[in-house]
Amino acid sequence: IYAPHTSAGRLPTELGLRFFVDALMQVGDLTEAEQQSIQSQLAAVGRDITEQKARELHTRRELDALSWVGRIRDALDEHRFVLYAQPIVSVVTGETIHHELLARMISPSGEVIAPGLFLPVAEKHGLIREIDRRVFEMAMVYAAAGHRIGVNMSADSLSEPGLFRYVEEQLAVSGVDPRLIIFEVTETALIHNEGNAQVF
Repeated sequence: IYAPHTSAGRLPTELGLRFFVDALMQVGDLTEAEQQSIQSQLAAVGRDITEQKARELHTRRELDALSWVGRIRDALDEHRFVLYAQPIVSVVTGETIHHELLARMISPSGEVIAPGLFLPVAEKHGLIREIDRRVFEMAMVYAAAGHRIGVNMSADSLSEPGLFRYVEEQLAVSGVDPRLIIFEVTETALIHNEGNAQVF
């Protein structure tokens, strides 16, 4: 099937097919059945093209995710995760109640990478527990200095049977007062892991 060209290059296949059909119908008189047959075939080709594009998009996204998996593993191995302290302030007194510690990943060139770029990949590919533990261990340093902190806990980590024992061990080693630590859990994690959440 001929797809017309322009100075900018070849037109999309769908447009080429449409021009072809329009030209065909202008060349000679076609019966209604022949016109319907052509339109039906054109629609089928259009669906095939759409499905192919969807598959290509899915493949590109999967490859991009795998690339991020490698970056996350490297950042863990090279200790390129840092914590940003966000003050939580009382609306009554205006005083800082505690600091919520937020994880950020640092690129090899020193660029700060937002969590929205790496956390969804980490959750999907089984890396979130390792990130949670790394964050918790770094948070212990702040708590050991007497700061009250809040640490986010993912649903995947909350479902881990050994989590409570791990936290106990870290507290024992660091000597941190447990009252200085607030575990922040999303509603989704709470719903799916109510038993473990109640332990905390």
